[in-house]
Amino acid sequence: MNSLQSRVQLFAAIEGGSIYWSNEIATLGSDAVLEKILGNGYREEKNSIGYIAKVIRSSNSNQLLVEIEDAGADFITPDSKNWPPCLNDLVAPPIGVIVKGTLNTAKKVSIVGTRNPTSYGIRIASEFAAGFADREWTVISGGAYGVDTAAHKGALA
Repeated sequence: MNSLQSRVQLFAAIEGGSIYWSNEIATLGSDAVLEKILGNGYREEKNSIGYIAKVIRSSNSNQLLVEIEDAGADFITPDSKNWPPCLNDLVAPPIGVIVKGTLNTAKKVSIVGTRNPTSYGIRIASEFAAGFADREWTVISGGAYGVDTAAHKGALA
């Protein structure tokens, strides 16, 4: 297994924004963290490890990468040449990012928000994202449910 494969499995199992997991991956490397999770090297009560291990055991890194590619997207990591260096400045840099389109544009907008939006919030996030995408802006959002998901759907519509 290589770093891309271990990162896509960790990405599928660990919710973004976790300072704990971001530090673990930065310190040990993604391959070592994945091995430690699968080898029961973390305490059960620590950071939803039971759920994370279950998701990892039920996933296949190659299949995950194929699904991303089939959607016309790319999975990039800090080792990728097109990784946005500003992501490294975050308190908890992402494990990876799924990109559809180009990041090499001057026109970018980020649309993020609550995981429990009103129907109005969902509609507005989707409409804003669609409007920016129609004008050839790159729409960036997190991977969470709610506003983030609505922004992704709007940008891809």
